[in-house]
Amino acid sequence: MRLDSVMTLDFTDPFPWILNRTPTRHVQIGRDPSRTVGEMTPETRRAIEATAGILKPNCPYTWARRDLQATYAQALQGRKVIALTPCWDLLLRPDLQTQ
Repeated sequence: MRLDSVMTLDFTDPFPWILNRTPTRHVQIGRDPSRTVGEMTPETRRAIEATAGILKPNCPYTWARRDLQATYAQALQGRKVIALTPCWDLLLRPDLQTQ
């Protein structure tokens, strides 16, 4: 399966560039929940919901990663969680099928 758009739930988001995929628009780059990330706007929510795959880092599990997941929680609802490695999960958009 090819995911045309990806995002990372972390301070930096290098994977769209590394994988040559479309990054999620309307999301703060350099996401620091205590300084740069405010309330999620409707525009941001729609952009996250439209993103095909969201990479969720699990280790180390930091307060900042936890807070980012909480900030974007409404936009992440209903995604299928696929464990890629012990340290990374893929949150797949619900309308995409896996084999």
